Amino acid sequence: MADGALVALEESLIHESESSFPRSVLLCPLYTRPIFPNATIRSSSVLSSSAISTTNINTQNPPRLDKIKQVIGRIKEANYQAGREDAENFDELSSSSIVQKGNESKESGEESNATFQGASVIIERGFVDALVKLKKNGENYVAFSLVKPKGGILTALEDSNNDSVYPVGVLAKIESISETKRKDGTRVCSIELKGTHRIAIMGKVEVEYFGNVKMRRVNIRELKEPKYSQSSQMCKALTMTVERRLLQLSKLNHPSIQPETITQLQLHSKNASQLADLVASLISASPEQLQKILNELDVIERLKLVLLLLQTETELSLLLFEKKNLKSEELGGSPANRLLNRKGGIGGMTGGTERNQKLKEKFQQKMEGLIIPKHAQEVIDEEMSKLSSLDPVLNANEHAVCRNYITWLLDVPWGVQSSDQLDLSDASKILNEDHFGLEDVKERILEFLAVALLKGSLNGKIICFIGPPGVGKTSIGKSISRAIGRKFYRFSVGGMNDVAEIKGHRRTYIGAMPGKIIQTFKQTRTMNPVLLIDEIDKMSKNWNGDPASALLEVLDPEQNANFLDHYLNVTLDLSKVLFICTANSKDTIPRPLLDRMEIINISGYFAEEKMEIAKKHLIPNLRRDCNLPEDLLTITDECLMRVITAYCREAGVRSLNKQLEKIFRKAALKIAQKQSLSVTVDLNDLDSYLGKPVFLSDRMYEDSSTPPGIVAGLAYNSMGGSLIWIESVVTYREHAKEKAEKNIDRMRLKTTGKLGDVMKESTEIAYTFSKKLSKDLDSSNNFFQENSIHTHFPEGAIPKDGPSAGCAIVTSFLSLMLNKSVPTDVAMTGEITLTGKVLPVGGIKEKMMAAKRSGIRRVFLPEPNQRDFKELPEGLKEGLEVVYVDRYQTIFENVFGLKSKL
Repeated sequence: MADGALVALEESLIHESESSFPRSVLLCPLYTRPIFPNATIRSSSVLSSSAISTTNINTQNPPRLDKIKQVIGRIKEANYQAGREDAENFDELSSSSIVQKGNESKESGEESNATFQGASVIIERGFVDALVKLKKNGENYVAFSLVKPKGGILTALEDSNNDSVYPVGVLAKIESISETKRKDGTRVCSIELKGTHRIAIMGKVEVEYFGNVKMRRVNIRELKEPKYSQSSQMCKALTMTVERRLLQLSKLNHPSIQPETITQLQLHSKNASQLADLVASLISASPEQLQKILNELDVIERLKLVLLLLQTETELSLLLFEKKNLKSEELGGSPANRLLNRKGGIGGMTGGTERNQKLKEKFQQKMEGLIIPKHAQEVIDEEMSKLSSLDPVLNANEHAVCRNYITWLLDVPWGVQSSDQLDLSDASKILNEDHFGLEDVKERILEFLAVALLKGSLNGKIICFIGPPGVGKTSIGKSISRAIGRKFYRFSVGGMNDVAEIKGHRRTYIGAMPGKIIQTFKQTRTMNPVLLIDEIDKMSKNWNGDPASALLEVLDPEQNANFLDHYLNVTLDLSKVLFICTANSKDTIPRPLLDRMEIINISGYFAEEKMEIAKKHLIPNLRRDCNLPEDLLTITDECLMRVITAYCREAGVRSLNKQLEKIFRKAALKIAQKQSLSVTVDLNDLDSYLGKPVFLSDRMYEDSSTPPGIVAGLAYNSMGGSLIWIESVVTYREHAKEKAEKNIDRMRLKTTGKLGDVMKESTEIAYTFSKKLSKDLDSSNNFFQENSIHTHFPEGAIPKDGPSAGCAIVTSFLSLMLNKSVPTDVAMTGEITLTGKVLPVGGIKEKMMAAKRSGIRRVFLPEPNQRDFKELPEGLKEGLEVVYVDRYQTIFENVFGLKSKL
């Protein structure tokens, strides 16, 4: 025992032990390691009938030599199992060879291996038999003490002095004894003991024999710990450090320290003293080191000794873990050399491991060429310092989080920008190469570039293309990127309902990652890319937040210079990014977001433009993809126009490309099957390639004369423009005399056709205005008072809404009243008021395209929409007679040839 321990022992013996404490007990020597208070010892032994039935005390017979040899063999076996410092045997050791769990049964003639809290101690089978007899004799306590290394085996078994064992041991209580009978007739005796107190072995009283086993009865005194403060900072710090080390060992699959073991420790260790003793009973160390912990009565010093052993245990477990999981070429030398590189401790590596050093070098290389702002550099330096203190195996989770964070920080191309190529002639050439038509859109884009050319930079621009599907909104964004020489990146926000997709996840979450903006920088490796945000009108919101609100910061030139991603938590400058957004309709875009963008409407293409697009872009691409040059496949112009008008009338050209692709596939099949050397597709063959036409005609009434009450209106939706027919009929007539007698003025109007609220209100306004107009024409006219009218909007499965059909509905009512038909080549659009004022509407280009496609010759437009019509291409305006109206009187006079009094 060390001098410090002796002093502590002397001080602890000043006070008398409690009266219930035993004064003398039998001594059981231990050969491999001491046991500790609160540790449980379990052992089983196969006993002969004579051993159980007799309790003879023999003071004559000395221990047999073969018994000594058996004990020596067991000690050698235990030392072999505990010798894990031999790195060459690491792969061959298993958990069961180090930790013996549960009760063990040995065959007759073998010694028993007692276990406590997962660690093994070696005691002789004869001593187990003696303890069983001792319990039956009424004694419940026994002393355990470790045999000293020099000559310990012989002196423990033969000498009568106590010098063969350490003077500090543990008093254990025999908790229970149970006997079971095997099928072969042998009986197994199981015994369980629990350490209760530290004791000082004071002197021998007498020697007693149990069969062939000699045991000494010794005087003992209880060793009490000096008082300490459980709430002191030192005690708390040491306790937390011990618990952290245990957690590290459990992650390394230590055989004795598993997650459930840590849970048991937390339940059973009520204070720091018990924690130190229980941990010491778990770890592997030399007998002298463990005895030193047992000798130490000062709890703080005992915790320090336990912590040193835990550190050594962690190093050895890490070595075993790496050898099992890492490839041999990744070991970087022998296990001993790797162990020497970890002198600073596993949890805190002052010099840094080899892997961390390589990571640091890799990060330093990534930082070369970057102009990192000061606030970002401070964060990177702090995280690099943190990473160097984390072990990639023991602190795997924290190390991975820290490594990924630094990687994302350095994936941002700080200070790297593409040089803009602001040449208007080249930009115009690229736009014309990539797109046919869209002259107004190209002009707007060139205006932006002209301002940027004069200003010297293209910053702070947010452009939004709004138009039907398939008109080329995304491809225009790519053309802009190519024209100015910047990198292009696209992502869609359609259906997005999580703010984290835009601004990133906070790093507190598992699997956290930055938002789409940071991912854009990573992919393009530049801070000024062209970023296209697709389908911005189709975002949604739920409990995860509103992405549209998150985009307010991104798309605001006054705010995005200090954009903050939740994951990086470092501000970035987005003012250099050229944002381009796309949408099919601006009605579903939040108003604050709409105000931040420059709106450019892309209406679509009419038939002639589609023809040119097919010839210059779609068909050449399909020829290249299908390897069908002109000498193998020919499509006539008449056939191509038929495809456009009868199979794909949408505003864009996506459906047209699918139909042409179908023709190319069928032609390729014929040529591959050698049915024909070349294929020519004309009007006669078109049905065999594409089937029956989808659109026969937009005009429900082809004849020049139609029944009264039939009028063609013009509608606009996200798919483009279309012709909408309005039908009104009289369903019930009432005689004038009956009407006068009843004196009732009821609303006699019924509407069908899946109308929206706005369109229903527009129909009621048109009905009221028609009644007023009828009285202005002839005060005696009671048509609307005497008749019920049913108004229907065909294609009832298609939802219809909006106020622009007001003029057409009034014309339908008046046609019915006057019993005059409206020409089928006449169409109109415009919102009507109760006083007959015609208000402007939108979608003029789409409506004119629908009118021209349907063979309409004369169109009535609101006067304020005159400027919209003048901006249309000449090819679209050709063949259309437009009449501008400010009040409905103009339509009435032109259609019916009558003068009104309005």
